Amino acid sequence: MSKTTSAKFKVTCKCGKKYLVRADLEGKQVKCRNCKEDLLLERRASNNPKWCSVCFSKLDRKNPVCVVCNAKNKDEHPEPQPPAKEPGRLSLIGASFINLLPQDPIMRTWIVLCSVLVIGISILQIGWNGETFLLYFFFLGVGIAVLCIYVRLKSQLTPGLLLVFILAYESTALIRLGYGSYHGMHKFGGLFGMMLFGPFVFLIFSYAGSGKSNHWSNSGCSSCGSSCGSSCGSSCGGGCGGGGCGGCGGD
Repeated sequence: MSKTTSAKFKVTCKCGKKYLVRADLEGKQVKCRNCKEDLLLERRASNNPKWCSVCFSKLDRKNPVCVVCNAKNKDEHPEPQPPAKEPGRLSLIGASFINLLPQDPIMRTWIVLCSVLVIGISILQIGWNGETFLLYFFFLGVGIAVLCIYVRLKSQLTPGLLLVFILAYESTALIRLGYGSYHGMHKFGGLFGMMLFGPFVFLIFSYAGSGKSNHWSNSGCSSCGSSCGSSCGSSCGGGCGGGGCGGCGGD
């Protein structure tokens, strides 16, 4: 077979007429000599399968890449993975804070709630005078005492959780002391009294009627309440009411 013959390809018209076309005419459109219809000179797709020259696997004509060899190459030479994105500073601080929290979900929840409460009150107290802060601080103590009773009835009260409540209460007062001292406020007697007696009240409400704390709670509740009330009343109501300074909470 000559080179000219091997370079030719066959084209069949719709009418059944067959032609042997030169390779240089591929892609052109001519008229069929038999039916006079347009005839596009193009090669027919070969049905002969193709084989991989490495592993002799059958190749797909639409995607002539050996699947077997490609899989082996990926296993032996995996694609380099992009470097992991380094976490930001805030993410690291948040993760370290979460890791410091206890594993108990109940304890974690209360720690987060108390932290939000302390931050919220610390922001709001900036515009309060001494009497206003003492009023809200008193209701905060009452709320924590009621919360101790509620948590104890739910059998979820632990010494660690009680410590969280006390720290939240004392932290609020310490922030007020720092803010007041920085702005030249004075007469913190009432605030010191509530800071001193508040934790004892929480202890009484937390362990009243339970084991060894029963006698302590029954005998000391009235005296502690009267002491707290008289201390705050004498230092705040008597000392600042007439002058209008409201300085027991800092003013």
